[in-house]
Amino acid sequence: MPNFKALVDTDWTFPGNSHDEIRTAALLDIARNVRAMASNYQSLINDRDSYKRWYERERATSERLERSVRSLRGAITKLKKRGAI
Repeated sequence: MPNFKALVDTDWTFPGNSHDEIRTAALLDIARNVRAMASNYQSLINDRDSYKRWYERERATSERLERSVRSLRGAITKLKKRGAI
């Protein structure tokens, strides 16, 4: 039985390889690459979800701080009008 993994990594057109061996090696190569793509895809999904969570958390913090700044500006304006400052 031929070593199909080695066949995948070498030249498929080698004269000693039969049509079925070449086909099997090609299918194994495709399967290996699909597994690698699936692994990368899941990693990308995890990264996207993390960035989305971080973005939403920071946006909420930013909005909260903006409201706080507006509130403090309003309080300063009221104090100025009363002549306290």
